Amino acid sequence: MEHFGAISLIGPTNAGKSTLLNKMLGEKLAITSRKVQTTRFRIRGVAMHGDAQFAIVDTPGFFDPKRPFDEGMIHEAEEATKDVDILLMVVDAVRGKCDIAANVLKKLSAVTMPRFLVLNKVDQLQDKEALLPLAQKFSADLAFDEIHFVSAEIGSGVENLLAAIAKRLPEERWHYDPDTLTDMPMRVLAAEAVREHLYDRLHQELPYDALVETERFEERKDGSAAIHILVTVKRDGQKALVLGQGGRTVKAIGQAARQELSQAWGRKIHLFIQVRVRPDWDKHYDPRKLLGI
Repeated sequence: MEHFGAISLIGPTNAGKSTLLNKMLGEKLAITSRKVQTTRFRIRGVAMHGDAQFAIVDTPGFFDPKRPFDEGMIHEAEEATKDVDILLMVVDAVRGKCDIAANVLKKLSAVTMPRFLVLNKVDQLQDKEALLPLAQKFSADLAFDEIHFVSAEIGSGVENLLAAIAKRLPEERWHYDPDTLTDMPMRVLAAEAVREHLYDRLHQELPYDALVETERFEERKDGSAAIHILVTVKRDGQKALVLGQGGRTVKAIGQAARQELSQAWGRKIHLFIQVRVRPDWDKHYDPRKLLGI
């Protein structure tokens, strides 16, 4: 008998939710970066475990919003607590129970579906005996149905987590073909690939003032695709950083993203990146537009 359901990954920023999503899927889908607040909207992947199939929703991490664009990201995270079968609260075990984690606990108190506490990055915790007291601190504020200790980076504990999720899913026919990785549009995945390489290359110089979106996605007769990406920054100095001397930086970013997309999709990709300056783009932009919503 087939089982199907939806689960949501929520928690503070930089807890490793996107890394956990990628590990659960067995393939890279969500952008991961040394920067916090990397995920800007809900990302859905499709995972399999035995006779169970489940859609996994990765969300923007909770943080203190300072601008309208941030408010939109928080709204996306809050919406992810609705219409799912299981909620996974993912926490950085090294950081512990921070103020933002405490705020997430309050938000989860009203939900009725099963709630798992996932303490991530346990491989980085020097004192492993601190894990049980940490779990008890969270449980004192909210009754979790299950608690899991994982390291998404190395995969420790992820298989047990998948098995626990599969056991709780209702009997229902699968919603996707077994080889489906995501239901996200390819234009969104393309923009995410460019954004990841942009941040990886300029993680110290470029703050979260860059918007990356796909302007056009053109299917060509030879089976290749031409993707036109628009990068919007706030200041002329940031534009100069993204372009690099003689355009070398943006060219390297484009090459890395193009290779990644070509390998993932098994087709030739033509990638074109344009950079513009809009000082107030984040005051008016709705993150859902990145998904065409």
